[in-house]
Order: sequence, then C-alpha cells, then structure tokens
Amino acid sequence: MKFDESIKTFNKGLNLTKKMYESSEKNNEISEIKSLINQSKIAKIKNTILNLGTKFGRLHIMEISEECGEDEGLIISTVREMIKVSEIYAKYFESSKSVAFDQQANMKEVDKLMEQY
Repeated sequence: MKFDESIKTFNKGLNLTKKMYESSEKNNEISEIKSLINQSKIAKIKNTILNLGTKFGRLHIMEISEECGEDEGLIISTVREMIKVSEIYAKYFESSKSVAFDQQANMKEVDKLMEQY
C-alpha cells in the first residue's frame, strides 16, 4: 500500500513539475511577444518622428502621439534614445514636452534612416 502511495505522490509531483515547466515556457513566449510588440511600436514612433521632423521644426509629444497612436511615455523615451544615438539631431524640452529639430543636419540622415524604419 505504501508503494502505491509513493507512486501516486511521485506522479502528482511529476505532473506539477510539468505544469510549472509549461507555465514557464508560456511566460517566456509572452515576454518575447511583448518585446516584439514593443519593438514594432518603437519603429512606428521613429518613422512618425522622421516623417514629421522633416516637415516641422518643432513638435510636441502630443502631436507625435496623435499621429502614430502610441503612448506619450514610450514616445519620450524613444525621442531621447534617438537623440542620444544621433538618429536625429534635436533637443528635447521636458517643460513643454516638445522636440526642436536641427533640420539642416537631419536632412542628411533622414534618407538613410527611412530605409531602416
């Protein structure tokens, strides 16, 4: 009788371990999907910024958000990163939540970047 109980307990533990492993795999897949979605949103934001940045010297974050439909927080972090890595030549103003572009310098880079996004 004790042997049968041990087998049942072992099988129960095995099933729980299997469920935990499957759950962990699902969490990893969900994380990967979220990452891909975020990358897609960032690419959309960058494309919008590049398009609008060639037409206007100054943009408010709200205007970029209205155009691309993405969250202002993600737009701000994307703008800051683009400035940091010289994808755009601009300055971000925190108080007005706006971006002022150096349009002369940007025109040289836009064609190259548009191919990427």
